[in-house]
Amino acid sequence: MRRILIAEDDILLGGVYEMLLEDAGFEVLWSRDGQEALEAFDAFAPDLLITDNSMPRMTGAELIRAVEGSDVPVLMVSASDPRVLQIEPDMWLEKPITPARLLSAVRALQGRTVQVAA
Repeated sequence: MRRILIAEDDILLGGVYEMLLEDAGFEVLWSRDGQEALEAFDAFAPDLLITDNSMPRMTGAELIRAVEGSDVPVLMVSASDPRVLQIEPDMWLEKPITPARLLSAVRALQGRTVQVAA
């Protein structure tokens, strides 16, 4: 897992996520909303999608539904409970989160992907 697509409309959070993950050695593409992320999805070919829920143009829940058959793991970082949204991301972190917690979740999903592929 090397390529991470982020969908986050909060400029401060998106910038922190991008810097943190790039510093950890990942290739990152940060989209400012779900629609932008969906438009970039096929061309960028991410190994992981990280998304918020409450975004303009397309919510994270709509984005997750749109990429459902892709086999790309999804980490939802949101105050919105995915059970209420009737979606099933691979992992959910409730905001607010620390950078260490985000990186730990990405590493956990990375390990899960490696184990499945082995």
